[in-house]
Amino acid sequence: MTVAARNAPAREHLAQIGLEEGSGESLERRSDRAGRRGVAGQEALLERAEAREEIAGGDAEGHEVPRAVEAIPEVVEGDAIPPGVEPGHERGRRRSHAPEDPLELAAEEVDAAVREAGGEQADELTVAWGGVAKGESDGVELDSSAVVELAIEPLERLPQTLRCRHSSAWRMIPCAIMEVGVVGLGAIGRQLCRALDDGIKGLHLAGATARDREKAERFLKSLGSPAPFLPLDELIRASDLVIEASTQAHLREEIAPKTLGAGKDLVVLSCGGLIGRQDWIDLAASRGCRIYVPSAAIAGLDGVKGARVGAIDSVTMETRKPPRGLAGAPWIESQRIDLEAITRETLIFEGTATEACRAFPANVNVVAALSLAGIGPEKTRIRIFASPEQPLNRHRITVQGEFGRLTIEIENVPSENPRTGKLSYLSTIAFLRDLSATLRIGT
Repeated sequence: MTVAARNAPAREHLAQIGLEEGSGESLERRSDRAGRRGVAGQEALLERAEAREEIAGGDAEGHEVPRAVEAIPEVVEGDAIPPGVEPGHERGRRRSHAPEDPLELAAEEVDAAVREAGGEQADELTVAWGGVAKGESDGVELDSSAVVELAIEPLERLPQTLRCRHSSAWRMIPCAIMEVGVVGLGAIGRQLCRALDDGIKGLHLAGATARDREKAERFLKSLGSPAPFLPLDELIRASDLVIEASTQAHLREEIAPKTLGAGKDLVVLSCGGLIGRQDWIDLAASRGCRIYVPSAAIAGLDGVKGARVGAIDSVTMETRKPPRGLAGAPWIESQRIDLEAITRETLIFEGTATEACRAFPANVNVVAALSLAGIGPEKTRIRIFASPEQPLNRHRITVQGEFGRLTIEIENVPSENPRTGKLSYLSTIAFLRDLSATLRIGT
């Protein structure tokens, strides 16, 4: 096969990365090998592209045959990267055909090379390195006379591109691991850490933080693979994805502004705190990150989202919880409601989702998720009952629209925290598994 330098297409800020494939292995299966990088002036490359060197790869075995490769000598002044072409040699052993050893540069040295080339236009930069090795063709018919075209990425944006898992570059790295940080180690946060410790494909627990450091460190050390306790700022720096399992107040004051400001994806469980925060959505958009809200303790959000594509007339919700599951809520305190005195099912609140999230910030995040998936918090209505007869957290959702009528009823077993159902953390674990799933079910 012939690898030749050619005129780059008319694109702005072009550069290139070469990845070296191991002998007898496809590039896709060797994505964990480091690639070599090179920068060279385009004109000089074109002038020297005529030099050719025939590489004999040892005894040909099966489909493996020696191939002609165009060698591109060093052309950049200063701290250039010497080009090298490494063929398969003598049954899998490898050596460089060039008289000098290939140069391995750290990321900061590559950045320095780009800065040194500041007088040149970025679209005049290309790659002075290519690697051809014996191995499987992965079903692609090889044409030794063809010129190979390689995909290119702007070199100066490469670090940011590789950090952004929404980019095409991230999707091209099948072994990429996402670092996950957990904020809050209550009933939900601990279960999420345990699930990550047990293993979720593509994810790794970077660490966690909580108000009680001593208790948190004790828990994190009990994991199969102990994770570090990190202050919030350090946890955000160490993570690609931050999970908020804390409170609306903590989300509002620190977690959301700092996480989104750093360009990191954020999973929000105290989703009542998202109501009215268009500024957070705008911040995430400007930083190239995303905000996720799992279904948590309710079902049917996919149906509500589908119905929203058409016209929805009304969305109502009824929540029934044991009295202790409502204890400590601002509404209970302000209205001086004696929960222990309630002996039969009692309506204690009725209003919009916006009002409910202020009145019960730790108790009815489900209605916030419902309103965000549907017609908005001002049009979504909720009634909250204290129900001592039943030990379960029960939610009944009714949606009416041009599609028809949708009714969903859930009875959740409370978690260690009586205000939270077990389904809250189970659905969040399912969400995390879906992040790297090839097949995803549901809207």
